[in-house]
Amino acid sequence: AHTKKPHPTEITPQSQIIKTISAGTQFACLLTTTGVIYSFGENSHGELGVGDTIQRNHPVPITTFPKGQLISQISCGTKHCIARTSIGRVYTWGWGENG
Repeated sequence: AHTKKPHPTEITPQSQIIKTISAGTQFACLLTTTGVIYSFGENSHGELGVGDTIQRNHPVPITTFPKGQLISQISCGTKHCIARTSIGRVYTWGWGENG
C-alpha cells in the first residue's frame, strides 16, 4: 500500500551517513559513506537487489555483494540498478530484459 507523505520524513538508516541517492520507478537506493547500499520501495523485478521480489517500505541493506566489495557508485533506472565497486567491478540487478 502506498502512503501519502505531505511533508518531508526522514528515512536515513540508523547511524548511517548517506553519500549518494538514486531513484527508479517507485523505488530508491541510498549509498552510504561506508560503501553499503540500502534500498526500498517497489520490488516486482528484483530492483531492490535483496534476493526476492517483496516490496520494502523502509530501507534495507543489500548484503548479496561478494565479501569485501565496497560500492563507490550507484545508478538506478526504471526497474534496475547498476553499481561500481571501489576496485572497478560492476554489478547489475533488477529488470534485465535488455541486458
